Amino acid sequence: MEEYYQSCLGCMDPLSSSSSLSSLHVSVMPSELLFNYKMSSILSTSSTSSQPVSITNHTREKLSLVWTVAQDSPFTVSPPLCELAPLKSTSFRVTYDPKQLNTLHGAQLECFAFYKDNQDLEDQVLLPPWCVTVRVIGHSFQPGKEHFIPSCSLMPPRVVFPALSVLSHQTVLLQNCGDLPLTFCLDHSLNPALAESVFVVPSCGLIQPGSHQILVLRTTPTENSPKQGFSLHLRLNAAKHTKELTVVSVVEQMRMSLEGDNSLYFQPTAVGSQTQRSHHIRNLSCLPLRFQWSIPEPEQELISVEPDAGELHPNESSVQIWSFSPLAEKTYTLKPTLTFWPIQTPGCNKSHLTLDVVGMGAKGSIEAEKTVLDVGETLVGSYRSIQVPLVNNSPCPVSFCLSVQQILLDEELTYDPESEPNALQLDCDRGTIASHATMLLRSTVRPHRRAQYLWTISYQMLNASGFVSSPPQTVCEVRAQGVFPTLQVIDVWGGGSVGSLSKVHLWKLFSLDRLNEHMLSNPSPAELTYRTPTRHRLSSSPSIFTKVLLDFNFSAAPLTSEPSTFVLMFHNPGFIPVNWAFLFPEDQQIELEYWAETGEFSSTELHQMKVQDNHLFSISPRSGTLLPGQQRAVHFTYSHDFAGTDRFPVVFKLSYGREILLNFQGVTVERDRPYLHFASKRHVFTSVTIGNCSPPRQMYELNNGGAVPVRYEVDMAVLSQLQVDNCNHPLLCCLNPEGVVLSGKTAMLEWIFSPLEAKVYHMDIPIHVQDGHSTLVRFEGCGLNSPTLGSITPFGYSDTKASEPCVQRLPFPGQVLFLSEDSVCLGDIPVCSRSSRILFLTNVSHTDTVHYTWDPQSNQQVVQIHPDRGSLCPGESALCALTFTSTDYPTAYQLDIICQVIQEAALTRYHDALQRWEEEKARQQDEFIITDKDLRQSPEVPIDKEPVAAPVRKGPPLRKYKDSSSYLCQC
Repeated sequence: MEEYYQSCLGCMDPLSSSSSLSSLHVSVMPSELLFNYKMSSILSTSSTSSQPVSITNHTREKLSLVWTVAQDSPFTVSPPLCELAPLKSTSFRVTYDPKQLNTLHGAQLECFAFYKDNQDLEDQVLLPPWCVTVRVIGHSFQPGKEHFIPSCSLMPPRVVFPALSVLSHQTVLLQNCGDLPLTFCLDHSLNPALAESVFVVPSCGLIQPGSHQILVLRTTPTENSPKQGFSLHLRLNAAKHTKELTVVSVVEQMRMSLEGDNSLYFQPTAVGSQTQRSHHIRNLSCLPLRFQWSIPEPEQELISVEPDAGELHPNESSVQIWSFSPLAEKTYTLKPTLTFWPIQTPGCNKSHLTLDVVGMGAKGSIEAEKTVLDVGETLVGSYRSIQVPLVNNSPCPVSFCLSVQQILLDEELTYDPESEPNALQLDCDRGTIASHATMLLRSTVRPHRRAQYLWTISYQMLNASGFVSSPPQTVCEVRAQGVFPTLQVIDVWGGGSVGSLSKVHLWKLFSLDRLNEHMLSNPSPAELTYRTPTRHRLSSSPSIFTKVLLDFNFSAAPLTSEPSTFVLMFHNPGFIPVNWAFLFPEDQQIELEYWAETGEFSSTELHQMKVQDNHLFSISPRSGTLLPGQQRAVHFTYSHDFAGTDRFPVVFKLSYGREILLNFQGVTVERDRPYLHFASKRHVFTSVTIGNCSPPRQMYELNNGGAVPVRYEVDMAVLSQLQVDNCNHPLLCCLNPEGVVLSGKTAMLEWIFSPLEAKVYHMDIPIHVQDGHSTLVRFEGCGLNSPTLGSITPFGYSDTKASEPCVQRLPFPGQVLFLSEDSVCLGDIPVCSRSSRILFLTNVSHTDTVHYTWDPQSNQQVVQIHPDRGSLCPGESALCALTFTSTDYPTAYQLDIICQVIQEAALTRYHDALQRWEEEKARQQDEFIITDKDLRQSPEVPIDKEPVAAPVRKGPPLRKYKDSSSYLCQC
């Protein structure tokens, strides 16, 4: 741009730097000539005129000057060539002699200068000539002749220079829009001072029709220049026509603003951690600015900013992120500096602004709202979401990381803490809590085993780099218990063919002790293969995922007798709902298409199909849900429709818990067949001390499950052999080895077990049934050492110990009378002594009156109950005194006392039916009808030989309830 200006001006540019003089070889003054522009039309007598031009040699060599002028040009230069001595000037005459009147002329005269003798140059370098130009314009209009009217445009009409005190350039386009030539020249007469501050190149010239000229404006803006700008006037066609150009070249002050009145405040920050804040800076000037933050070196460890440098365009803002990292517990006041300057002039004076930064270092800590959070019981393998509120009561935010340590509190558990999976998973182990704020720490508890879990949550402070800066500190403890779904059988009731059996007997038939034990134990991994009831078998046989096999023995009854009904009261002792189901083989079998059935069945499958098709075993309900603490009665029924022994596998499934295979067994006896039913072929005697001169009598039940009396006989030969094998000592004696058990009744075999040694004896004794099968029963007994003073004889190893509940909690369906105790244990009492207990009978019905009668059966010599009968209104209770009188010989008693209960409404219906029957019988005896015409041949009166039976009541049978009171007596 400098060379262009020098070539256009033909001399040194006053606005350029002094260094440009060294590159100037030849100059011309003036570089522009105007002809006939200042002549008065009155004084003009000739159109020919001339003006001088001076050329200066700035070199130290002689130059040859040659002018080039077009032959038909109205402008001529004389002399056309000459020689110019070093550092000298010479003058030329430019003459304007128009050949055509009333027109406009313009030209650019060129003068080439070259060294006179190149041989005198040291480097012998061939140098091209220099060229200087003189721009000339003129007109040949006669006085009084109107000049051409210009038609042109100037774009843009307003030129704005950068508001910097630096040399700047702008361009303007002058377009000749007419059909006639156009001349222009810069008019300085209106505002000489301001006009001369701007150099316009070219300042004059001729523009042919349809052509244009680019004008280059050059100036250095100043502070004194008008802010609204000033005007430059272009005179057109040497007449009064002008074109106005507005120029704005004012220097503007650089201005930056800092947010917050040049202040930045940080909230209290934990020592060693970091706090960030955003801060805005804005360029308020019209200049693009560059900025740079400078922070004193001692303060660079405390604060930092990003970005620390950059550029801002006019009215642009920038967001600065400031970081504050205190090193001590105190208040800091810091003063970083913002330096800014125009982008176009990096070397000019720079401006500064100071930002006041205030921050405080503090000590932070966090804690939990509860130091101990008890989640409670959670299903093993399931997920449970919890929230631990973490509180920051310190004046500063706290950045932390969390860790969890797990401990299993069950002493009987053995585990490796390193390999044991952590059952508490934190959703996030890092975070920041604002001052005086609370954060909910979301976590997931998933117990992997049945155990008491204890988790200790600790935290460590984080520094500005994200590394821990403090030792672990305990926040809180979280406790939880992993549990499996559990159920317990808390009561049992029998009806139908087993209605006369004691609760103790029913408890043993269904192996309820073992069932409760297994339901409270942990399931094996195989049992959790299918956590919920699922059809997954192709065959009808149930899948065996468990090793637990229990017998549900429905006892025995004659053919076509009433079904054997067991009612179990299930109780949920845990704290989670339990989904349970009894799965028949068909419930686990995948339903196949007809074409996929093979049609081949084993004998076991055929038997199961027979049981299922005839509904010999039924359960109601077969599935359900028990909420925590809830109880539910479940009915188990076996129908005696076919003679023989029926077995049926049923899977008892607790969802997400145990899976137990139940072997349903029921026996239906032909009505003419003698049959003894053994609930168990194993009996455990009460433990006896060795050397006891009077070992107690002990009982073993024999139950007749048939329809005819059964004669039994204990094989005495085996007992005799036992005596021989034990040094002729009567190890086991049966006091009533022979007897008869009536149909549906129970007989007691009396035994005396007298051990010789302190050990467990196993004795297999055959019991023969007349016209029936023999059964081998294993009797077990434990001999104990003689007790010392103050010791207690353990009687735990015995089948006579009552394991069924002694207090009924909920009524069974249809039950209206409650006993305060279903089982009474009298403990050890001396012989020939008495012991009494008080029992309460309560009528739980709200509408029915009940009548009760105590039936001690064959136990009247040892047990009396007073009163032995009575009635209870709805909601009424009665006190009964039970008195037990021991015999003169030590005996272990387990007695059943039946309390017969009859509802008054049912009794009324019975009496009404009986009265109608008696009336009908009397009518038939007193009345007769003569139907024979020959009275002499029919002298007899037709009277029924047998009384008509009372009509059978089709309603429900009379309810009978029994009190199965157990007594254990030992002397």
